[in-house]
Formats: sequence, structure tokens, C-alpha cells
Amino acid sequence: MTQSLNSLKNKILERIASGKVNMKPRWYFVLRLLVTIALLAALGALAVFLCSFIFFILPANGSWFLHDFGAPGWLHFFRLFPYLPAGILAASIILLGLILERFSFAYHRPIIYLGLATLVVVLAGSFILAKTPMHRAFYQQSKKSPFPVVGDFYRGYGRMRSNNVYLGTVNNIATSSFQIETEKGEPLIIMMDERTNCPFGCNFELDDTVMIMGERFDNSVNALGVRKIKDDEGFFGPPDWPRPPRRCSDKTMCR
Repeated sequence: MTQSLNSLKNKILERIASGKVNMKPRWYFVLRLLVTIALLAALGALAVFLCSFIFFILPANGSWFLHDFGAPGWLHFFRLFPYLPAGILAASIILLGLILERFSFAYHRPIIYLGLATLVVVLAGSFILAKTPMHRAFYQQSKKSPFPVVGDFYRGYGRMRSNNVYLGTVNNIATSSFQIETEKGEPLIIMMDERTNCPFGCNFELDDTVMIMGERFDNSVNALGVRKIKDDEGFFGPPDWPRPPRRCSDKTMCR
């Protein structure tokens, strides 16, 4: 053992003496470490931001509630899922794992464990960030006065574009139908029958915010499913939807 170590030492000294090995100054290693830490911080911040954005935008634009309509709803949900932010998120987590693997604490540990640990940290940070008002502030600001890049980002994913899915506010109620005003300000008559799936009941009130899935004919929709969206479910509606105030129990207007 000692003989092999001496042999290796001699070979290294010979290569240094022959000029085949270039010595690196200390500042080079310090700078490389600082760049690596900065890259880790940037990738970590990007991953946490994108993950928390996905947590926020799915209920904010209403697409998260589609799964309550069963298999057809899941199809619409996967069609509306924000795949671009999710893809960038996955790439940033992979890069984080690859960079962390170069540090000594990650030596001789399976890459799958390092990847899972990175994912857990990102999810925890995203959950905390999603609870802050940051995304709500950006989203609300994109409604009032769109600002470049970030505003377009929130406005783009804030609109739920899917055929046969409608959002609106109830403004008239009949026996087997009701009328809504959509996010575009147009009236739609919603027709219901015994086949209509109402996950939380079909008893709706004026000013309820509802999601409808069904086939449209002119200004009416044969509803396959209708779901009331509650005020505490994180729904904000499309960025350009002038959502009306609700009536309080004393018949005054309230938010």
C-alpha cells in the first residue's frame, strides 16, 4: 500500500516538473465555489418560484376544480395544465441534483436519494411561498395594469381556454335552469337534468361563481356538470374578468 502511494506521488511530481500539470491559484477555487453557490441559489429560487406558481395558478384560474367532474374533467385538467413551467421546474431540479452531486457530502450516495431530497426541499419552500401574498399581488396587478414579461406570464396562464368549459356568475334562477354572466360579459342559459353532475349539490344562489362543463348551443349550455366555486378555494378568475361583488346576508353588497 505504501509503495503504491509513493509511486503515485512520484508520478504526480514528475508531471509537475515536466510542466504537464498547471497549478491553479487559490482565487480560482474560491471564485468557482462562489459561482457554484450563486448558480445553486438561482436554480433553487427558480424551482421554488415555478412550483409555488403552479400551486397558485391551478385554483386561481379554476382548472384545479375540473377533476370533480370525473374522467371528462380530468381530460380538460390535463389539457390546461401549465406544462412549460412544469418542464422548466423539472429541468431546474435535475440541474440542482447534478450540481449538488459534486459536493463532498453527496459522495457515495445514490443520485435518487439526492434527487428526492432536493424535491422535498423545493416542495416545502414552494408551499411556504404559495401561502404568501406574492403570487396574488402579481396576479391582481396583471389585471389592473399589465406589466411586461411577468404580467404576460400571469395573464397567459390565468385564462382557462378549453372547449365546453365555462365560468360565470349566476344572475337568474329558474326551475331546471339558471343564467350566468360569463367572464366575457355574455349571458348563458345553463340547462340541467337528472344526468347533470353537481359534486356539491345543484342548489345555487344569485351571485354564486360556478364552473360548467357541457355542450353549447347558441346562448345555452346543456350541462354535464356544474360546480359552485367557494370564496375560500383560491379562485381569482381570468385576469380580465370584472367579477361582481357578492350579496351579504342583509342583501347589501360585499366582497
